[in-house]
Amino acid sequence: MMNEFKEQEKLFGPDRDYLKRRVSTGELSVLMGITPRRIQQLANEVPAFGKASVGHGIWVCSKAITAYIDYRIQENENKERKGESSKARLERAKADMAELELQELQGKLVRIDTVHSVYEEVLMNVKAQILTLPRRIAMMKLPNGVREREVLLVGETEKSLQKLSEYGNVRHDDARNGKEAREIALSPPCATTK
Repeated sequence: MMNEFKEQEKLFGPDRDYLKRRVSTGELSVLMGITPRRIQQLANEVPAFGKASVGHGIWVCSKAITAYIDYRIQENENKERKGESSKARLERAKADMAELELQELQGKLVRIDTVHSVYEEVLMNVKAQILTLPRRIAMMKLPNGVREREVLLVGETEKSLQKLSEYGNVRHDDARNGKEAREIALSPPCATTK
């Protein structure tokens, strides 16, 4: 190991400004402690390492070393994952499922099929409110004045929007009493007194 440092010092002198410097394959192999053949293999195997080359046998030192370090870290992580036994993976999967079930029970996580179902119901309710609005207005006796008709239309629109905003309010008491999320979300709006 000490010999390698002496060789590196011979190559770059005491300033050691090799990070910005362009080096040959031989110099890079001394710096990295690997063979020139391995450097050529890395250039073919690792795209980021190959990009450190600026010509035949010439390398940007800092880019090459950084790419090599990243490659080795990734390689070690892959080995650790592959080395994990199937029993350990199964245990980890069971623990992950238990965590998801706990989050679902706590109301922090909702199944996607429930979300889709509730979303469909909400959209159907919005559509129904919009489609019944003209019918409700047509059944009314409309005032003669433009301003009065506008007030009536705005009032009916606000009533429809109010019904929509009340639709599916999740009441905390229901959630605490163990009602299903879908049951709460699809419950009809509370009766309001005006």
